Amino acid sequence: MSYSERDPLLSEKHVFSRGAAVETSSTGKSLTTVPDDNLRDRVGDPSDSGSTSSSLDSVQDHSISNVEAFMHLVKGLVGTGILGLPHAFMQAGLLLGPLFTTLIAIACTTTAYMLVISSRTLCKRSRVGSLDYAQTVHAAALPYSSRLAYWLKIVTNIFLIIVQFGFCCVYVVFISEHIVQVAQACGIEFGHGWSSTDKERIVVACLFLPLALATYIKNLDRLSFLSTAANVVTIVSFGVVYYFTIGHMNMKVKDGYGGPLSKLPLVAAVSGWPLFLGTVIYAIEGIGVVMPIENKMKQPLDFGKVLVCGFTFVSIIYVITGLLGYMCFGQNIQGSVTLNLPVAGSHAWLYAVVKVFLIFAIFCSYLIQFYVPLTFLEPPLEIFFNTPRVSYIFRTLIVAITCALAIAIPDLGDLISLVGSLGGSTLLFVFPIIAYQLTFRQNYNRNSPGLWMSVLCIGFLVIGVIGFVLGTYSSLKNIIESSNSTHPTTAPS
Repeated sequence: MSYSERDPLLSEKHVFSRGAAVETSSTGKSLTTVPDDNLRDRVGDPSDSGSTSSSLDSVQDHSISNVEAFMHLVKGLVGTGILGLPHAFMQAGLLLGPLFTTLIAIACTTTAYMLVISSRTLCKRSRVGSLDYAQTVHAAALPYSSRLAYWLKIVTNIFLIIVQFGFCCVYVVFISEHIVQVAQACGIEFGHGWSSTDKERIVVACLFLPLALATYIKNLDRLSFLSTAANVVTIVSFGVVYYFTIGHMNMKVKDGYGGPLSKLPLVAAVSGWPLFLGTVIYAIEGIGVVMPIENKMKQPLDFGKVLVCGFTFVSIIYVITGLLGYMCFGQNIQGSVTLNLPVAGSHAWLYAVVKVFLIFAIFCSYLIQFYVPLTFLEPPLEIFFNTPRVSYIFRTLIVAITCALAIAIPDLGDLISLVGSLGGSTLLFVFPIIAYQLTFRQNYNRNSPGLWMSVLCIGFLVIGVIGFVLGTYSSLKNIIESSNSTHPTTAPS
């Protein structure tokens, strides 16, 4: 999209205005943005006597197989948010943790597929090659009210922005906590007498300049090599974490581990369930990758199978990771299971290397997640101020805000739950249902299949609202309660 065009986020005259297909992930997951130079190139000629599907096939680039789509989907869903799942399982218990995670994964699979078929139907109706998330919600509401469609698109984009920059805040806290532990493992002492939280805040302040300078890179192609390297070291780090947790079951509680499994509750207190929901949603929230992958498939009608297989595989990994971490460290589990790895002992060097790997990977993830919302936030600013230099000021300001929030909310577990509850709940369970209901609205009767589908949709909306309200409330409550106290970051030695 050229800078001479009107602001796509504010334009009400265009049915589909945001010319970008966004591949998003929630927890360190790769994001790619492919801007559309001219949306009109994807629209079929209304006078064409050929079928809509054939005209769409002629303008879409179907380039990936089902297996490749599965790999892209898994890569988009599995990220560093998985390291927070053991802490989430502590909030639910050994029994309810895996059960609720599986149910949430099933619900996410269903809502993601509902969004896909809504987008596919709207593309055929409007003779458009593809639609992104916000465009789908906008197109679904447009036949009923242009003003409603306009505001739904605005709100959807706002939540997408909140989630993307929320990820960045989580990444800053993640990096700072691991830097403090690496320094401790290397015998580097700074801030004598300070709490771990105070040290982490100082590290966040020091991170501002390198993060700001790194975000000045506007071409993500220059980061492709770093992104590949980050994926490799992340896989290695996960392997070390699994090896450690499996080998340290039933260790003594006094040494920082969970102790006998019989001491861990099967069902945790209800008060922790909203925090669990927010954390799991944060980990699994990758609905933004769904439609871009489906749009690129050689056989898009097979995407339903790919979606089911992908979410099933990911949910199994989530359950295994959550159980291993929680069973190993019990009530001592921290916001990321890697923070429980020893900082002293014969293998402390290995765990320090793992943390350095993850610091590098998350730094790269910050840059990628940061880039996505800028594709439609910066153009109107450059138009208004009539200079591209304003983008550097804007990027510096956003980095400053993410660092300031990381300093204000230094607890990784609470911040993850807050981002998941505030943004993930709505993006997974609210807006897809709205798009689906507006797309396939019909007259329902008692025996109509559509009636039961509406009941299911209402159930998803309830989950989304509960996750948004209770999850956000519980996270903010924990953050406020801990604001006047410090939580030393300790690891078993």
